[in-house]
Amino acid sequence: MNYRKNIVVILTLSIIITLIGFFIDSDVREVSLSVNIFEIVMMTILTAVIMSIIYFPISFFIQKLKGNK
Repeated sequence: MNYRKNIVVILTLSIIITLIGFFIDSDVREVSLSVNIFEIVMMTILTAVIMSIIYFPISFFIQKLKGNK
């Protein structure tokens, strides 16, 4: 199966969630741009991995229950 569209959607949602969380966060921001970029990238990766761990097994089992390959 081709999961490219699903992966793009998951990455887009994780970037949006990460940016919302980054700007809502009330902690004092670091002055260094590289630290802020590192935090955004790491949170995006973590969010995408968590969303993938939840989505792909559920999608797999739903397709198997439907009988599609």
